[in-house]
Amino acid sequence: MTKLTNEDIKMMMFIQDATRAAIRDIYDDGKALAIVVAEGEVGKVIGPGGKMINNLKRKLKRDIVVVEWSEELERFISNIFNPIKVNVVIEGDTARIMASAEDRKYVIGRGGNKIKLANILVERNFRKMEIRA
Repeated sequence: MTKLTNEDIKMMMFIQDATRAAIRDIYDDGKALAIVVAEGEVGKVIGPGGKMINNLKRKLKRDIVVVEWSEELERFISNIFNPIKVNVVIEGDTARIMASAEDRKYVIGRGGNKIKLANILVERNFRKMEIRA
């Protein structure tokens, strides 16, 4: 796992205190915040009716992406793209993400931001890989 800065640790503690969810990793690109939570903890960050996540977005003034941790690389990658249903095929150091034609644009994201995020989170939590849609 990548070393966390003091700011990252402070942010993790703030979110953990606010949600009572176990936070495994956090990545802030300045526009959006990606939070990797322990298995089964996504609901704590979202809250009933999305109340908790909306409060966090308002307080932090940025978009938030919540990803559920998994020890299985394929499942972790799939969780990054949730709620889009994807199939993940890993061949060596490349992971190919396959989704329906309608969902492909959501898998890639505006300007490729979702694929970039997937590459960063996988490298931070597993190993360096190339993720393609």
